[in-house]
Amino acid sequence: MKILFAFQNNEWLGIEYLSSVLKRAGHATDLVFDPGMGDVEFKFKTLEKIVERRILSNMLNRAKKFSPDISAFPCHSNLYPWMNKMAAVFKETFRIPIIAGGMHPTFFPDIVISNPNIDMICRGEGEAALLELVEGMENNLDYLGTRNMWIKRKDRIIKNEIRPLLDNLDSLPFPDKDLFYQYRSFSDRAYVMTARGCPYDCSYCFNHSMKALYQGKGSYVRRRSVDNVIEELKIYKTKYKIKEIFFYDDVFTLDIGWLRRFRSQYRKEINLPFKCMVRANCLSQEKVEILKEAGCIYVDIGVESGSDKIRNGIMNRNIERATILEAGRLLKGVGIKFTTLNIFGSPHELISDMKETVAINRQLKPTAGAIANVLYPFPGTKIAELAEKSNYIDAKVKAEIEKGEGAYRGATLLKHPLEKEIVKYHTFMPIIIRLPRWMESLVLSLPTWRIFRFISIFFSTSPRNLFIRIKEQIQSLYYALMRQ
Repeated sequence: MKILFAFQNNEWLGIEYLSSVLKRAGHATDLVFDPGMGDVEFKFKTLEKIVERRILSNMLNRAKKFSPDISAFPCHSNLYPWMNKMAAVFKETFRIPIIAGGMHPTFFPDIVISNPNIDMICRGEGEAALLELVEGMENNLDYLGTRNMWIKRKDRIIKNEIRPLLDNLDSLPFPDKDLFYQYRSFSDRAYVMTARGCPYDCSYCFNHSMKALYQGKGSYVRRRSVDNVIEELKIYKTKYKIKEIFFYDDVFTLDIGWLRRFRSQYRKEINLPFKCMVRANCLSQEKVEILKEAGCIYVDIGVESGSDKIRNGIMNRNIERATILEAGRLLKGVGIKFTTLNIFGSPHELISDMKETVAINRQLKPTAGAIANVLYPFPGTKIAELAEKSNYIDAKVKAEIEKGEGAYRGATLLKHPLEKEIVKYHTFMPIIIRLPRWMESLVLSLPTWRIFRFISIFFSTSPRNLFIRIKEQIQSLYYALMRQ
């Protein structure tokens, strides 16, 4: 069969894994891609209107040439509005089954399956489920009982159970990066996952909800062998001429034994600079030395809040302030640059809590920047439940969340009494931690114009990382406009 994926914004590993599994079984896949107009918050509206029709036209022309049997829309919550629009266009144009998967269908299945343009949804990990569905459709077999799938059938919806998790990640084929490379969604940097799952239960993250979904269905945290990862990277180094790697695991430094094996093989056979994501309580002197020796040049590390009340009481991070400061010291000690990740706008957060986040970042002095996000109560998360119980979410806000509206925007979606202050700290925190303390009040008195939010981006990450992201965005926009 021919399966057409549709996606917006950036390269997505989930699609690449789905495609590689389908291709290994003899099916054909392709991708129609809309890169969007820059960062989700900074959409250049005028330019977007000019190119939107051209990109849509190119997507439809490419889809017609491919002539798909089924169309698949993997969907984060913030992409649900785009998926809604595109699913309607595809349903009218091609009259083929449309399946939605990803976080939003997983946690809002009843809402997504009620969409008249969606025929099926896949909950949870989709490789085995999508392959079973496609094989059944192609061979006229009964596919209605495919686990993980909800399927519309005449006047009813068949809601199937969740299948066990795939235990051996090495059994998966390597991601089909050609799908996104044709749009140059990546070039200098390859995005790679060595593991799936996270053992921690941060209240703002979907992982605890996924664990609940898969309870009794196998080990949630799984990791590929070092040999398997190295073989994948060899292909990218030769085929795409990449210059660095971004290991996209939730916590790259969980397993010291795995890191020891990785260090020698990576240095010997790949020897490219890399970036990864770490957690303060998963770092030690030996771990940072291994990262440095292997070729790590910078990491993202979650601070989230400087307030113990918010960080541990609300966000359930369970990391002490001293542990965070020690992690910064360890990274600086071996010369690994780091960016801190911070969140403003949690339920019950006070101005004093926000000031503590600024203070801990001042003390850390992150060498690559500080990213300030506004809390988005993602569906299925404990912090969303808390926000609703505490009256930060009313019926209108709940409807917006269900529709995937407002994700990653500069203002809080919650009915928060400190909305203006949240936007202030979101806008200016990356800047003020680089300035003398006496300038903090002065900067926070400035209006939160879009130009200031744009300027703060340059204080949020390293120049190298910023250059790569800008290059990827420009390239993918060009190729999306030119490919038909």
